[in-house]
Amino acid sequence: MSKKIKYILVAAIIMISILAINYFRNENLGDSSNKEIDIKIIIEDENILDESFETNASTLEELLLELDENDNIELKYSNSEYGMYIQGMGVDELFEEDTSQFKYWTYSSENNKICLESGFCPAASALAIEDGDSFIFELSKYE
Repeated sequence: MSKKIKYILVAAIIMISILAINYFRNENLGDSSNKEIDIKIIIEDENILDESFETNASTLEELLLELDENDNIELKYSNSEYGMYIQGMGVDELFEEDTSQFKYWTYSSENNKICLESGFCPAASALAIEDGDSFIFELSKYE
C-alpha cells in the first residue's frame, strides 16, 4: 500500500472516531424529559429574577436559549472553543459584562450533580440538567 493511501485511511479513521465520540457524548449529555429548573439572576446583590421554569432541555445552554426565545430572559452570548460565553443577561433590561470595570457573568449551582462533582459548573453547552436543579447567574466584579 502506498503512503498516500495509508495517510488517507488514517485520516478517515480519525474522522470517524471524532464523529462517533461527539455523537455518543451528545446522546448521553442529558435527558430530554420534562423537568423543572430554578433560575435566579442577581445584579449588584439585587435579585431581578427568581423563578422556576418547566423545560425538556437537556443542557443549560438549551434552557437559556429556550428562555431567551420565549422572552423569559434577555440573553447575549457568543460561542467560543469552550462553549457558550454569557456576555449579558436580564429580564426587562439587558445587563452586559463590563471588562473595563472587571464585571463578568458567572453562574453556579448548589445542587447540580455535575457542578458539585467538578467543584465548579462547566460550560453551559456541556452541563446536563436534571429535574430540580437550581442555577444562580450573577454579574460580579473581579479584581
